[in-house]
Amino acid sequence: MLRFASWRLLAALSGILLLAACSEEKQEAAAAPPKPVAPQVTNYAVYFDTNKSNLKSDGQATVQHVSSDFHRDGAGTVTIVGKADTVGSAKSNMALSEARANQVRDALIATGVPASNIHTSWTGEEQLPVQTANHTAEGQNRVVQIKYEAPATAQAPVSGQQGSSGGME
Repeated sequence: MLRFASWRLLAALSGILLLAACSEEKQEAAAAPPKPVAPQVTNYAVYFDTNKSNLKSDGQATVQHVSSDFHRDGAGTVTIVGKADTVGSAKSNMALSEARANQVRDALIATGVPASNIHTSWTGEEQLPVQTANHTAEGQNRVVQIKYEAPATAQAPVSGQQGSSGGME
């Protein structure tokens, strides 16, 4: 009888130790710091007419999308890169891509996005989205590419929305 009682006691103690071990694992898992969330990046594009730097209605809508994302998240970084096709001289295309980039930057600032959160550059007819011969009109090259990077703690957009005038790839 003593043997049976000690066997039952041993089984009971083993069960208790097993439960205690499982409980400690759960506590350790709960105490682990959360994994960092990678920043969400959304790309937009604003297209322009030949030799123009004024925002069209679809470009204004895209600026509003970027601004909405920024204000939804309460912060973020906006990177703007102005481009031009190869119609005209390299010097005039550089100036045109600068004017386009500044037009988009100014429109974002007008919606309340702080200038300190906007990084603006331009490439003229260099680094074209679509490679063409010189003096070739190409609508996809008359563009300002916009990259919005939400802070790492911000919630990701529900639909992966892109600007109404198309997104960068």
